[in-house]
Amino acid sequence: MNLKKHLQTQAEKDAENLLNEEDELFIQQLVQSGAPAATRTLSKAKKFWISFASIIATAVVASIIVVPVVFANRTPNGIFYQESNIREQQSTVEEMQVDLRYFSINESSQSPYRVLLKYDLLSKDKLYYTLESSTALSKFTFNIVINENYHYKYSFGEQINIKQFADYSLSYEVLNITGMGSKLYKGLIKNQTEYIYLEYRQLIDIGEQAFFDDIQNIIKVKN
Repeated sequence: MNLKKHLQTQAEKDAENLLNEEDELFIQQLVQSGAPAATRTLSKAKKFWISFASIIATAVVASIIVVPVVFANRTPNGIFYQESNIREQQSTVEEMQVDLRYFSINESSQSPYRVLLKYDLLSKDKLYYTLESSTALSKFTFNIVINENYHYKYSFGEQINIKQFADYSLSYEVLNITGMGSKLYKGLIKNQTEYIYLEYRQLIDIGEQAFFDDIQNIIKVKN
């Protein structure tokens, strides 16, 4: 017997038991005292309570089935994080370094970093860190995904370039900022199960090599 059928049957039995223990005793007393409509009242009462119990049972079954779908963020095939449940809190480079298994971030004394931790509200699982900084000539944002079960939404255009460094490769594209004389570099670096999605804006176009130098100075691979 499936869960829905079992609950509905049990609710009907409970309703009958409740009627038998209290209301039926009262109605039988009416019969013994000579009330002719008591028997019909008992029959109607039973039908009413059984119908009412069926409605309640259906509602209970529906709540059991629906509630896990609404509130659970873990599916039978793995872990699913809903974007609406993602929250953030202030963090530090030191805390981020502890959570990073394969990357290391060098902090510049000239341009301090702003660090945010993004996490799942329901499970409290850490998902990724956002790292932001700026200088006189550039500013950047790194989204460093540390949770291999979380899929960060990111897209490239059609023109993808590859730059090979000593310890990792960078996939990137270059976008010209119309009317501003600046360039935006969008990139991706992967190491094992960690991903760094980056946006690096040159306020004045000083060339790709300056972009490469900054990336190599900031992003390192742990030994």
